Amino acid sequence: MASALLAPVSAPIGLGLGFLIRHSAITMVTTTSVLLLLPSFFATNKPWSAAVNHAMPVSAWQGLTRTWGSPAGLPADRYAPVAEAWAMYAVWPLIAVVLLLVVVQRRDV
Repeated sequence: MASALLAPVSAPIGLGLGFLIRHSAITMVTTTSVLLLLPSFFATNKPWSAAVNHAMPVSAWQGLTRTWGSPAGLPADRYAPVAEAWAMYAVWPLIAVVLLLVVVQRRDV
């Protein structure tokens, strides 16, 4: 279920960034960077860094799609908890749509 929802969750994020940036190539690079590359810069060994990592959609997806326990040698909090992962799946598109609506109403067309 989480894998099927990853694309519909990512689409409003890209749409919101597209309305903010208004240049297609820069929007695609920014969206890819935010969704796929940014989580790798935040390690899970520090509490603040783990919190930022768990707030990313890809980390939420990894937490929802894992079917095994924590492998040996990896900390147990490497993946986002299930409830937090579902919350991130809901929060990211909502923030993107709210930003989109604010930008569209304030920007000249």
